Amino acid sequence: MRLAVVIAAAAMVAGFTVQDAEQVLDGEWAGMSFPIGLAIDGAAKKATLTEAGKVVTGPFKVESVSGGAATVTISGSRFVLHVRDAGKSLMMSPVGQDKSRILNRVR
Repeated sequence: MRLAVVIAAAAMVAGFTVQDAEQVLDGEWAGMSFPIGLAIDGAAKKATLTEAGKVVTGPFKVESVSGGAATVTISGSRFVLHVRDAGKSLMMSPVGQDKSRILNRVR
């Protein structure tokens, strides 16, 4: 956890690589205002997204990174994840939609 916070802090300053993004995003995330959960296993390249009672489990891939954001694919769906608060939270936006969700790190 401490390593993820250090990497996330460095990412905010200097940008990060695909490998850094996999490490920072690895773990469990939960929405505070919306019923959404995200579990990412960066090493196994798998993720589970739970939103409004729908559970999607499948491959996880970091496609690209820019600054503190990563474009990722979760089971065929694309999202932009913005790392915030030194890795303690992230903003998740589906590509092509104008909605976003804030998720906090659970583990």
